[in-house]
Amino acid sequence: MAKIPSEYVDLLDKTKIGVYTLIVMTMKLKLDMAAGEEILCTTTRLRQASRMVTQFYDKMLQDSGILSTQLPLLAIIRTAGTITISGLAEKAVIDRTTLTRNLRLLEKDGLIQSETGKDRRRRELSITKKGKTAIEKAYPLWEKAQRQVIEGLGEKRWQELLHRLKDTIATVQDE
Repeated sequence: MAKIPSEYVDLLDKTKIGVYTLIVMTMKLKLDMAAGEEILCTTTRLRQASRMVTQFYDKMLQDSGILSTQLPLLAIIRTAGTITISGLAEKAVIDRTTLTRNLRLLEKDGLIQSETGKDRRRRELSITKKGKTAIEKAYPLWEKAQRQVIEGLGEKRWQELLHRLKDTIATVQDE
């Protein structure tokens, strides 16, 4: 393990083991990154994979005018008919702040509409005709991207990946 630089030693209160551990882990991660070592961190790997896959799908969907992050939201809204923001957040496994930002763009582009629900504190979302058209245009492009990923990984590895990602979500969601 890397030696702790002297400027950090004075900051450590060894009676507070959680803080000590966090500082040492942070320092090790920084040292490993500086040394160009492979990072064995779940969140780093998932974020790297997510960014690369998102960029790939965005490029494939470019001609549709919507992003890979927008397509599943539109699909969920279309399938539901109408759905609340909370319901959409739960189905899409996305925090409300990020979701609200994405929904503003979809609404601005005329792909969805939001209205006050029966309970005036809730907003109900529905897809517009333009939103349905966008999905129809994006779907064949998404299918092509999906096929390329499956062919690249192989059907068995792709199924395993989906299963393991689902398990990972369930593991951290329960915490």
